[in-house]
Amino acid sequence: MVFTLIPVDPSSFDPAFTSFLPQYRHPPRSSRVLELLHTNKPPPPFEYDHLTALIGSGEGHLADIDKKMAAARHLLHLLSTERDQIASNLSDAKILAHPVRRLPDDIFSENFSHCVPALDAEMTSSSLDPRQAPWTLAQICTSWRRVSLRTGRLWSTVAVNMQKDLSAAFQLSTQLSRAQGHDLSIHIFGSSTEWEGWMAISVEQKLLFQMLCSSAPNWSRLTCILPFQFYEFLSTFKGFLGRLEYLHTDIACMRGIDAAATLDTFSMTPLLRNVIIAGAPDTGHAYTTSFAPSSTVNVLTLDILSLNYNDKHTNVLRGFPHVQELSLFCEKSMVALGQPLILPCVSDLSLTEQSGYRGGITDMLSRVVSPCITHLSFAIVDVSPPRSHTLDYPNIRTSDWIKKITVFELGDYSAAGCLRGNNANATIAFLRELPHLRQLTIQLVDLSIFKSIIVSLVFSSARDDNVASRLDVLVIRTLPALFDGGSLVTAVASRRDLNTESTSEEHRSCVCLTQVHLGCPLSISDPTLASQWEALCNSGLEVTYA
Repeated sequence: MVFTLIPVDPSSFDPAFTSFLPQYRHPPRSSRVLELLHTNKPPPPFEYDHLTALIGSGEGHLADIDKKMAAARHLLHLLSTERDQIASNLSDAKILAHPVRRLPDDIFSENFSHCVPALDAEMTSSSLDPRQAPWTLAQICTSWRRVSLRTGRLWSTVAVNMQKDLSAAFQLSTQLSRAQGHDLSIHIFGSSTEWEGWMAISVEQKLLFQMLCSSAPNWSRLTCILPFQFYEFLSTFKGFLGRLEYLHTDIACMRGIDAAATLDTFSMTPLLRNVIIAGAPDTGHAYTTSFAPSSTVNVLTLDILSLNYNDKHTNVLRGFPHVQELSLFCEKSMVALGQPLILPCVSDLSLTEQSGYRGGITDMLSRVVSPCITHLSFAIVDVSPPRSHTLDYPNIRTSDWIKKITVFELGDYSAAGCLRGNNANATIAFLRELPHLRQLTIQLVDLSIFKSIIVSLVFSSARDDNVASRLDVLVIRTLPALFDGGSLVTAVASRRDLNTESTSEEHRSCVCLTQVHLGCPLSISDPTLASQWEALCNSGLEVTYA
């Protein structure tokens, strides 16, 4: 036969589509048809009759198939459209039924609090910019706006640039009202270059400052970098600073002010606990009447970032009799030595001097006595252009109170490394004079001084001049470039593999080093030393990385 119809098996299709199926399928082109197509001969009579029958019924079959195909296409389009609509409705339903839509307002409030600066954050830009949080949180939807306006702590960090925010009085008033009586962290600033040439408070600045001062009863933290005249104006509100706990003050300009002028702005702050006094050295005297012992009884932390030692600055320090942590920026004074200033409660003393200006730290140590000292820190900061620095160490014989320290920290915070190899011997000699030292923290850039100090820590029971024999914690914040780690492994191993109970005169005892804190993992090129370091880490030595 030329064409043999094939019955359609409906079981291989979904029953819902049975009505669309033809009873028979036409077969593909057979070899007989292909043979006849390649010749001009007519088919035999029996095949001819079959072909004419196909021609007679074929058009009807074709029309029937076309009709079913059109119906199938219409159904497919309907099903495809319906599928898309179901998927869209399903997505909408999932969004509308998402658990986040049922979160209580206090969860949103907590999440929003992570979008705004913390109370103790340092602010360098204005909080009155409507393009920043928390302002943007109130612009998303009505529910977010409701939550943000009801959460006063979102608005409690107020930062105002007294030169650039002069037209933002409405925003300031709005933010203060939305804070709803919460403790406020106030930042009032302007760059030192912007204050150059400044002479008097303008009308706009006075309006902003008055609005800020009206919220003074709610201030818990205050950071202000302002000319002297602003502090004078703030003095009229001194009786309203009873909630102030943290103060960072910087007199940016004293142009046109009597050199002997002082301030009593912060003389009524009974809850004050942390104070930072910054600014040029010639402004420090202005605070001599600001801090009376009666108003600073709770101050435990004091940082004075710029100080030329004189009688007036001594009076500033005397105003904090109970301070426990004291940080001073030191410059060598020309004032003759007198009776030392007693710092009766200071246990943590941090002293900083500028590279190239030698002797500031030792000069300060010769003028103070801290009988409760346990933590002493020396730091060197950079200047431009960078220069090498020689650090003088105090004479322990004249400042024997320093022997009591249990923690010593030496930091070189310059980019190029101001403390270099010429400081190594003096540093090691100073460490030998600290019999109670339990923790040594170093941050050094120069490889030569760093390696010399580490080598000096190698303990030998046969020597009587070991450095810091009671050391049990070693902190290295940064490792100098090209440091191979070998000397550190040797030093640590020498303080682990020993008889800590030895008391014989032939040997010297040493406390077992228990902790090493590094700024980054130690890279050791020598395989033997690397294996030794791994063994130390696995034998009880606590090693951590910043």
